[in-house]
Amino acid sequence: MRRISCLVALCVALLAPTLCARPVRRISQVQFPPPDSPIVPLPSGLQIFPAELAAGEPKEAVLEFRRPLPIGFSVPRLGAEFPDLLFSLTVTNAGGEADMFCRPTSRPGDLDPVFGSDAVWSSNHSVGTDYVFISRNHTQFNEQVRAENTDQGITLFSDILCNVWSLSETPTSVVVELDVVPGVRSLVDREREAVGAIFEECCGDEGCPVWRAIGDELFGGDDEEEAPLDLCHVRGSVCDEEGHAVRINMAGWGLACEMPVEEFKKFPKLEKLDLSHNAVGGKVEDILGGLTSLRNLVEFRASDNDIDGFVDSLAVCRFARRNMTTLNLELNDIQGPLPGCLFDNTTTLKELHLGGNNLSSTLPDVFSVNSTLEAISLEGCGLTGNVPKSITNLTRLRTLFLQENNLTGRVNDNLFKSDFLRIVNLRGNNLTGKIPSSIAESPVVMTVLLDGNKFTKVPNQWMDGREAGLSTNLGLLGLSANNLKGDFPVVLGRLPNLGFLDIRFNQFSGPLPAETGLFPQATGILLSNNSFNGSIPEEWGTIGIVANTAVVFEDEPQFIDLRNNNLTGELPDFLLDAEGLAPVNVLLSGNNLTCPDSGDDGEPVSTAHLPGLEC
Repeated sequence: MRRISCLVALCVALLAPTLCARPVRRISQVQFPPPDSPIVPLPSGLQIFPAELAAGEPKEAVLEFRRPLPIGFSVPRLGAEFPDLLFSLTVTNAGGEADMFCRPTSRPGDLDPVFGSDAVWSSNHSVGTDYVFISRNHTQFNEQVRAENTDQGITLFSDILCNVWSLSETPTSVVVELDVVPGVRSLVDREREAVGAIFEECCGDEGCPVWRAIGDELFGGDDEEEAPLDLCHVRGSVCDEEGHAVRINMAGWGLACEMPVEEFKKFPKLEKLDLSHNAVGGKVEDILGGLTSLRNLVEFRASDNDIDGFVDSLAVCRFARRNMTTLNLELNDIQGPLPGCLFDNTTTLKELHLGGNNLSSTLPDVFSVNSTLEAISLEGCGLTGNVPKSITNLTRLRTLFLQENNLTGRVNDNLFKSDFLRIVNLRGNNLTGKIPSSIAESPVVMTVLLDGNKFTKVPNQWMDGREAGLSTNLGLLGLSANNLKGDFPVVLGRLPNLGFLDIRFNQFSGPLPAETGLFPQATGILLSNNSFNGSIPEEWGTIGIVANTAVVFEDEPQFIDLRNNNLTGELPDFLLDAEGLAPVNVLLSGNNLTCPDSGDDGEPVSTAHLPGLEC
């Protein structure tokens, strides 16, 4: 076995839109190795780029926004078989995040980017280490085999391309390791027997159709098995070189049973277990109490199952304090109240996901500056009370999802002054007072959703045009369905990377600002159901999507929604240019606008491209 290690220092940015769509404009921002990038043969016969990986030494690099790290392979068959490939992807600093996506390719020079939507093999990264295992037995591995005349004669190759994408704007250090495994890797007998017992207990005679069908994806499987029991070659699961399972992914396999804790306790090296989207039941305190004996387990995901019981138990607290990093029990039947041990400085959790459970609890005011928490999801849990002031102590927090609860009170302005916080969703609560001014000043926050609350005021500096410290990263801001009053918050239109603004269903009034260059990157500007008056400024023809200067992704909707205001006056010329305006959808109904009888050339003016316009 040959191990290739590389240390990659990544300066990263949130990439969610680019993982499933490609830019239409400014495609040059995505850069890949030139076509003559060297393909270096290794002693194992594996051909790989970039060339630095072939040296077997750590490699430092910077991965910028929309610039993935490409890794390509031409994998030769060694003797009678191809080798297996195992990637390890480790994020080593707080706030960083990355994922690897791989697919087969029909040509070794293929450099088209690999997105999450077209990946055959991928990591499921949260924190710590994750794996991508590419098995010689996968159908997709064998479908693109080609023959090439080499010094050893005719050699068969399978070509694979991987991209490591950045998922966080925080500069991130990652370690990427590659094991090339020419020998057979099989699950040890005791663990294989445990898998068989899980199948018998949770699938019965006809259940688990997804698990049974997995055998069709594998070459060289046991035709006598009802379903694959050797998880080493099942996509999503990974074994170490000794044949012990280190990651088991049975998400969506159709398991229907009480959680077989005793069988899972037979996997001593298990690090990550995913049982999401099944019908697994049992008491949460019994399940977590049983899994506590797995000393290497750092991630447990069992969202969308039938787990019940009480989260406020000693067993849950012990589980959260034993080097666990990720706990995801969303969409179950677990009850509260929330114990402080999940949030204070005794927990080792970095990610906590309990949304969609009936917790009916307040948020414990125990958040500590020493907390390891980086992601909290507690949406739709029946939470009441205030957002604790101590939540601003979470210096490593990256994402906070508390939407669709019954939270009240004000939001502390310091919440958005964190060095790591990227996404905050508080929509659908009963929060009051002023919108925190730090939202538009934070150097790192990218998405803020405060829709459907009872906020009454926006910061004065948003109204009077003070631009000191404007955020360069805020991309999505939702403030709709509140009780906000006053003039148009012009500072929001000047945010350089704001992609979506929703202030519908408020009580804003006054004229729209007659200023050039507003909304340079916004593809959604939703201002309907307010009381804006006056005419639509001709200067709004310089908005990014109208002037065709914004970065827009393929099939991405583009909207300017001005419906149901008190706008008057004649339509500006840029709105009458149907060809130049396409594909921007401009919605103007419910106003008192005037259409010109004819254009400058004396010909009648058509407004068919402006649906619902009455003038």
